[in-house]
Amino acid sequence: MNKKLMFKKGYMLEVSSWENDGDNSKTESVIFDTKEEAALVNHMCKTLFQSYDNKVQGIGNLDEYSKTAKYTIFNYLVDNQEILKINNLKTIPDFKEKIISSFDEANEENYFEYIYDYFDKSPRSFDDWLDLVMETYNSALLGYSEYYYSRVYDSSKIYYIKEDIYFEEIV
Repeated sequence: MNKKLMFKKGYMLEVSSWENDGDNSKTESVIFDTKEEAALVNHMCKTLFQSYDNKVQGIGNLDEYSKTAKYTIFNYLVDNQEILKINNLKTIPDFKEKIISSFDEANEENYFEYIYDYFDKSPRSFDDWLDLVMETYNSALLGYSEYYYSRVYDSSKIYYIKEDIYFEEIV
């Protein structure tokens, strides 16, 4: 009999979402190797992927061409850099030299104050950040929206899968 791996061991984050005015609901899941990453991504879903219409600074239901979405993602990641670290992406200290050389007033002590100006001046420097959020996490857990930048997060659960689960083919 053939066996098929259905669930690999780890931490499964299951996310329910919707779009527009609450229609087209769906649930997706992703399995993470560590509890830390599952928890960080769950936090991202609960905060960043909330409906923009709820005035909580989420990106759900934002117009697909909105510059606000990119700035909101950037803002979130500035405050939540652990998700960048576990994905081996540059964090704000990695941009220190570029920031200092880009602004006459920036120095070793105050460079962090210029991170938003640097983003406005050079947003393509942060494409890896946007790809992480939208391509790695948003598309896998919420899926793509027909008209909006992101679907809207509704709810989530984390499950622990103790060992790989295989199904046996019987036909």
